[in-house]
Amino acid sequence: MGTFRITDTLPVSTTLIAAWRYDQYGQHPVTPTLSGDGYVVWEFSGLDNGYNEDFEIALAVDPNATPGALLVNTAEITCLPDEQTCDDNVASW
Repeated sequence: MGTFRITDTLPVSTTLIAAWRYDQYGQHPVTPTLSGDGYVVWEFSGLDNGYNEDFEIALAVDPNATPGALLVNTAEITCLPDEQTCDDNVASW
């Protein structure tokens, strides 16, 4: 178990509204550790082996965004020293 970060690169013309993590006990709001122009970072103390959690964010789209523009959201989880592979630590939607 080690501290890890989730860094979310927000799509152009969006802003973060809220974020939640989900575990076996339910939904829990989470507050960013860092944020800047186009990104948000959350830091967690760790996750024991054999456990999992889900993470969800809600974004607002700028009403002046270009109609039909492709909005791509990318999330990346810190690669920890003992991980065999980190290829699955990034996802884009």
